Amino acid sequence: MKITKSKFEPAVHLGLLAIVFVLLIMNFRSNLTIYHAGVQKRRTVTVELNRSALSIGRTVLKEGLTAFNTEQEQAFKHAHGLNQAILLASTRSSDAGIALDRVINGELDISLAKLRNSVSIRVAPPQNRTLIRGTADEYFYVHRLSETSGGRLLVLSQHVPELAYLEDSGKTLIVVNVIVVLLIIVVYLVLFRLILSPFRKLKRQAIIAGREVTERQDEVEAIVEEYQNIIDELKEKEAQLLILNDAIQAKADRMELFNRYLLRSISSAVIMVDGDGTVLSINKATSRIIGIDPDAYVGRKYHHLPEFCAPLFEGVKPMLDSEENESYREYDIKMPDGRTLSLGVTLSSIDDFASSRVGVSVLFNDLTEIKSLRGEVEAKNRLIALGEMAGGLAHQLRNSIGAMAGYSHLLKKRLVKHGLEVDPVNALEEEAKEAETLVDRFLHFARPFDFTAEKTDLNALISDLVETFTIRPENAHIEFAVENSVDRGLEVEVDGLLLKQALANLLENAINAYGGLPGTIDVVYSIESDNITIRITDQGCGISDEDLDKIFTPFFSSRPSGTGLGLPLARKIVDLHQGRLTVESKPMQGTTFTLILPQRQPDPRPSGHKRATTEA
Repeated sequence: MKITKSKFEPAVHLGLLAIVFVLLIMNFRSNLTIYHAGVQKRRTVTVELNRSALSIGRTVLKEGLTAFNTEQEQAFKHAHGLNQAILLASTRSSDAGIALDRVINGELDISLAKLRNSVSIRVAPPQNRTLIRGTADEYFYVHRLSETSGGRLLVLSQHVPELAYLEDSGKTLIVVNVIVVLLIIVVYLVLFRLILSPFRKLKRQAIIAGREVTERQDEVEAIVEEYQNIIDELKEKEAQLLILNDAIQAKADRMELFNRYLLRSISSAVIMVDGDGTVLSINKATSRIIGIDPDAYVGRKYHHLPEFCAPLFEGVKPMLDSEENESYREYDIKMPDGRTLSLGVTLSSIDDFASSRVGVSVLFNDLTEIKSLRGEVEAKNRLIALGEMAGGLAHQLRNSIGAMAGYSHLLKKRLVKHGLEVDPVNALEEEAKEAETLVDRFLHFARPFDFTAEKTDLNALISDLVETFTIRPENAHIEFAVENSVDRGLEVEVDGLLLKQALANLLENAINAYGGLPGTIDVVYSIESDNITIRITDQGCGISDEDLDKIFTPFFSSRPSGTGLGLPLARKIVDLHQGRLTVESKPMQGTTFTLILPQRQPDPRPSGHKRATTEA
């Protein structure tokens, strides 16, 4: 196919030439402006220096000077804003004029000041009354003084950075203009080829595709007409595709509607995300269980869901990145309203017809009530086991306590008979009675304690308790440090015997934390906001994170010889006082138990034992 020259090409040529012409005119105009500015500035400086030369010359002729001393030179320079002011005199040949000319033009490395007294001339050099540029931005003006004999030249210089910048810019612009003209020519040729290249490429592609491009004088018009034909054909195909698409869309709508009905009917919560992690759907059960608005999160990334939902999506990214499936898991999540939900979560992959993973469905159920019932059943089983064990243990303890009471009674009689001190035996009998009372209450551990709140001196209670631990020989390696901000004689409403037992269990736990090594146990108590706060701190072995949730469980003990009943009993006693028992511990750093009780027992207070709900 013969390709003729199109009408489009002359238009492109004319357009580019017009742009080039405008650029050249603007360039010429800018150069001319700079040149005129330089000429005007040079005239201004010449006039100023000539005026200064005439003024200084009158002074020289009047005073008959042949050279300036330093003071005169400084005075002239200051008065006329000069950089240099030099007077040269001569009665000999004009060689000095030639030397002066070479100095002014920077050809000789000689300062004009050195010529002040050594160079003399008869006639003025050719640069008389002409502004001559020296080095950098310094300009010289040479003025010959009119005299009948001899000759004197007045050489003045001044720094004129503006004139130097204009003259340097003019020279630079000449070089730049030449380069710009060459670049414009190159750009002109390149742009012409680039503008026409797409049309020529379109024509070649049309011929390769089997389209017959009409032979016209203007090939651009031919290409446009051919592509108009293609658009008409595409519109016809589009109409056919729209009919098919409507049928497919109707079927898809029915399927989508069915899926929505299915998701709404499922009692389990379902959240589906695509391969990019975008939430596709959230069913009604999800809103009911975790209280989120589906419309607020559908279409957004799953990590935009509330922070408490993060555990539900822990396995989504690994599942999307691999072919593995996540197994069933259970999570406890903290809700914004303070509730804790136990959720059973199952992740399932969503695959297309080619078995390629295109998304993940997150299905979960609320197991909070089931888990609570499970915990209650386990607690009841432990209490049953505890009751069975308590029956046998109580019988043996009662026998031992009865024997101790009998021997102490005999011992007391003998001491009285011999006139010896019986106070230690009385204390022993009191401890035996307390032990017998505690055994009776221990038998009722699975049932409510007989709780009796009475006004008790807190200082005396804690002092007596610490003293009973201090005098024991097995505690000789332990130092007890008691600190308090409670006034002496302050009475609080507590069951003294039960509170003393709870604190004793915590102290026993602190002593055992040292494992027989020396150490210090701090007992700090105070009144804070109408509450009694008691902290028992040790620097012993501490409690591991995995055991923190178990230490208040009956029969759980990290020591082989432990019974696992001390801390559960302490918590139960604190619960009876409607208080809180918390623990903070770090392995190998120590443990702090904090016991908080109301200073006055509320009225009315619940009867019997209240199920423990405090945090560990």
